[in-house]
Amino acid sequence: MLTTKFRFLLCLTLTSHVLCSFVTARVPGFNRDVRPILSENCFLCHGQDAKDHGGELRLDIRAEALADRDGGPAIVPGDPEKSAMIRHITSTDPDFRMPPPKAHLEALKPEQIEILRSWIKGGAEYEPHWSFVAPTKAELPGGGNPVDAFVRARLTEDGLKPSPPAPLEAQIRRLHLDLTGLPPSLVEIDSYLADTSPDRWEKRIRSLMDSPHFAERMAMPWLDAARYSDTHGFSIDDHRDVWGWRDWVIHSFQKNQPYDQFLTEQLAGDLIPNATPDQIVATGFLRNSMNTHEGGTIAEEYRVAYAIDKVDAVATSMLGLTMKCAQCHDHKFDPISQKDYYSFFAFFNASSEGGEGATNGSSQPVMDYTSPLGDGGMAGIKQRISELEFLRAHPSADIVAARESWEEQGKRKVSSPNTLPWASFPASSVKWIWEGQPVEKQSVELKREFSISGPVLEAWLFTTCDDSAELKLNGRDAAKVVHWQKPGLVEVTGLLKVGENLLEAAAHNEASAGGFIAMLAWRTDSGWNVLSSDESWQAKLPGAGEWKPSTVLGVLGDAPWADVTTYVRDESAQTDLQMVLNTPAAERTPEQWKKINEEFIKSGGPLAKLTANMIQTIDVEIGVLQKDLKRGKTTVMV
Repeated sequence: MLTTKFRFLLCLTLTSHVLCSFVTARVPGFNRDVRPILSENCFLCHGQDAKDHGGELRLDIRAEALADRDGGPAIVPGDPEKSAMIRHITSTDPDFRMPPPKAHLEALKPEQIEILRSWIKGGAEYEPHWSFVAPTKAELPGGGNPVDAFVRARLTEDGLKPSPPAPLEAQIRRLHLDLTGLPPSLVEIDSYLADTSPDRWEKRIRSLMDSPHFAERMAMPWLDAARYSDTHGFSIDDHRDVWGWRDWVIHSFQKNQPYDQFLTEQLAGDLIPNATPDQIVATGFLRNSMNTHEGGTIAEEYRVAYAIDKVDAVATSMLGLTMKCAQCHDHKFDPISQKDYYSFFAFFNASSEGGEGATNGSSQPVMDYTSPLGDGGMAGIKQRISELEFLRAHPSADIVAARESWEEQGKRKVSSPNTLPWASFPASSVKWIWEGQPVEKQSVELKREFSISGPVLEAWLFTTCDDSAELKLNGRDAAKVVHWQKPGLVEVTGLLKVGENLLEAAAHNEASAGGFIAMLAWRTDSGWNVLSSDESWQAKLPGAGEWKPSTVLGVLGDAPWADVTTYVRDESAQTDLQMVLNTPAAERTPEQWKKINEEFIKSGGPLAKLTANMIQTIDVEIGVLQKDLKRGKTTVMV
């Protein structure tokens, strides 16, 4: 009985047989050599749509191609010169030549004409679609490995010689990649080179085919054909659990399940009498369609769409046919009518699957399942959670680039305060200033003019106020302080200019006398400069109309504002974000990466919204997987 494990060997053999049929026969094959020429140059007017284009001759049907008509039959088997098709394609008369100039196709190439001649001379036999032709074993054209024999025969036919054997290291690498999808380790290469037994190649093949990676490698093409995915698709691409079915596929290859059982269980495992959980889980093959739970979904519309998907999946992967064409009309090339299509559709139309998918999980009907691999798949869940956590910290390249740019800006902002020149200032040089009398809800306007001699490379403004203040530099908004317990530190490099500058503040107090501190530091080629609040500032009460020197209320460390000193001077006084930004990326913990992403999203920077959506999707999947991990099993849509 044919098994899934050895089916790939059969595929190689069938390919060889097709190749051999061409090598050993002098007559070109219809499917391999002739049909492509006719499809490209003739079928538009002389094929399925002939009547639509005003044509009468059908070259896709042998009986009509051989039928007598004005000018003689298009094809006369055994006699190319009496065949009207050959006369037309070799003619130089534009009114007689085929394809005609109005078709905007080039004349057939000499080698194409020769193929058609040889085919007609050999009897002009037509062939049905390859999937309807039972394979037959061809006679080997030589000794040795069958694949090599057919390849060697074809090379001889074309006047070519085989390439020299590849180095042993290359051969063993190719073998490992072919059978497991993974390159060999240095130890595996060395062990093969050290083996001098005559059957070392066969032994290595057997060893690789017995490994779990061979089953994984074999499963990959089937997962593609089965449109496997652990997300729903459509616009709301939520997580769902189908990986348990994937593990069933891998296990089927591991246990060398017969191919007919492999297909039967996936197609109708739930209809097998006394079906086992594995046989029911196998029907997850039919549930790999895209699902939706989007608002406004018409459930019946999508229930039908899911049934259509089942028809297409089975026809493509199990029958080798494009039945989809017959959804709207009789198939033009394959013998499938529209009635055939909906007869086939009726089987899947009895499915218990609904039309509306689930939110953030598998859509009904589902069943609990413990993976047959390893520890029930729990190791795979842990690995997937780890992968998702890594993806959460390291998303797509464009997001990473935008976030790194944001990080660099943040690093400059948080690394400078502790190295700014005011860190070494004596407290007495930094003064609380205010103007006026201890009047409740008092406000004051403050200003300071200063000059800069060269281009500004970096500039920072520190401010605190009792109770709040807004600051401008050269007429542009620079900073805003809402409470004396929340001092502000902002970068203002772009607001300064060479020459005369003006720093202004509007300070507000809710009760008793108010205090205000501003320290501006800027760096030019000649070094740092500092402008601090003192009596040289000008001040005036709103509406007073007269500017005069500001009143000094106290120095930086005086009560009740002593904690401001700590904020400015203490090098360890960094926010959580500041500490994370200053931590090398390779040393950050998952919690620190989470903080980075949260703050990046809040920044509203480029791609911030995309990052938020990505993280939300990942967090949902992690949550689902953690529940599976806690339960010790998963669910599979069946």
